[in-house]
Amino acid sequence: MLITPNQLGSFPLIGEAIKPTYVAFMAALTACSHAGLVDEAWKYYNSMTKKYRIALGIEHYAAVADLLGRAGRLDKAYRFISSMHIEPTGSVWSTLLAACGVHKNVELAEKVAEKIFVVDPENSGSYVLLSNIYSAAKK
Repeated sequence: MLITPNQLGSFPLIGEAIKPTYVAFMAALTACSHAGLVDEAWKYYNSMTKKYRIALGIEHYAAVADLLGRAGRLDKAYRFISSMHIEPTGSVWSTLLAACGVHKNVELAEKVAEKIFVVDPENSGSYVLLSNIYSAAKK
């Protein structure tokens, strides 16, 4: 059964219908990201630590970075990743790099790529992605 974004936004995912766990929050954040439910995702993100006292993992941070990137909130995503309480991985930064490509933000893509090249210099995919961003921008 498919759930539409409207149904997802009103469905009590965590705390009522589903036990609040690390994995349940990961699923909720990912679902919100793919459905474009930014405000709903922030509610889950904030309640995870404040209400349910569940520690954030790299996967949760990556899901929020993906959410913001998909929504076109690239600067907010950059600030979010930069202020994470754990060291951002290359894959978290790569999420934002991909969003920079989708939204054609070459300037931010360069800043993000610099971060990736420091934390994950062997990741050839990031070099290819940045090259594709340049190509699309005719640089």
